[in-house]
Amino acid sequence: MKMCTIFVLALVAAVSASEQEYWTQFKTKYGKMYRSSLEEVKRHSIFLDNLKKIEEHNEKYKIGNSSYEMGINEFADVTTEEFLEKLNYAKRSKPVVQASKDYFVYDANEDLPQTIDWGERGPLPE
Repeated sequence: MKMCTIFVLALVAAVSASEQEYWTQFKTKYGKMYRSSLEEVKRHSIFLDNLKKIEEHNEKYKIGNSSYEMGINEFADVTTEEFLEKLNYAKRSKPVVQASKDYFVYDANEDLPQTIDWGERGPLPE
């Protein structure tokens, strides 16, 4: 039992060391610096959550249940909501289409002229 406990603790320490290595490499590669240690703890936690999602997804990729592989990038320390906000998706609204005062109504019963002399008619309204 004692040997099993030591093995589990060693395994947890190894995984934690691996995660810590990923975190250190991430911060170095992308020049990440945080305003406070509290902010760094928060970002580290988000990073670990995202790392877990990446690893779970890549397992699906390896067995052919996904068509793409995921990896760590400069956004690995932000939540999905924060990422969308950075891209301004949260604040975007659908474009407003304004109706024009001048519009064309097609009357299928009306005979259309063969030609139009635009010189005689004058310029189109703006």
